[in-house]
Amino acid sequence: MTLALLDNVWHGDTTNADDSVALTMGQGVLTLVQTVTDADGDSASAAVIWCQWRVPLRG
Repeated sequence: MTLALLDNVWHGDTTNADDSVALTMGQGVLTLVQTVTDADGDSASAAVIWCQWRVPLRG
């Protein structure tokens, strides 16, 4: 899984650019979808909806 950073990470400690922050999301905000395709082009997808997920980020 890859998370794309679309905006700067806000640092609470402006004197330390390497402080830890976390991304906290509400219910149903993040959905992970996996799609598989076989040799003749048939595909199937499955989704997992994560809720109350907390991700530590390094700035």
